[in-house]
Amino acid sequence: MKHSSKRMLLLLLATAVVVLSGCTLTIISNEDWTLYYQWDDSSQGIAVWTLSPDGTFIDNVHGSGYWTSTGSYFQLRYNNTFISYSGTDYEGTIASTRTSMSGTMSGENPDHIVHTGTWYAQKGWKTVKNLAPGALPSRAPSGEPLNPRKEIYR
Repeated sequence: MKHSSKRMLLLLLATAVVVLSGCTLTIISNEDWTLYYQWDDSSQGIAVWTLSPDGTFIDNVHGSGYWTSTGSYFQLRYNNTFISYSGTDYEGTIASTRTSMSGTMSGENPDHIVHTGTWYAQKGWKTVKNLAPGALPSRAPSGEPLNPRKEIYR
């Protein structure tokens, strides 16, 4: 391979690395993300994740855990020891604008049944108070069954 071809290949590779790493989500202070999620056996739900710079998060339905991102890849894992769906994973892709992300989630219930679903999150807190009572999901973002009367408002 000619010297100029090697140089061009290295330049292209370096550009690809910069582009791929450009989507990494960097949090300087706590950030709210509005989460739209749907489990395979539930209606769509809306919740709020608050991501912290130390890699932890909480949601507005008493869930918590850890999150990480590398390049455009995002992963969030619930680790609530007091709920039946401890360990639910969210995996997805961060948009190049770093203002939205989407993907899939899965979690195993106490009966060892794995539930899956899809999700989409937008940076910023959007109102979740306008959900009609019949529109409340039967599962929290963590997978935990919700009491039909339990409010998920912030």
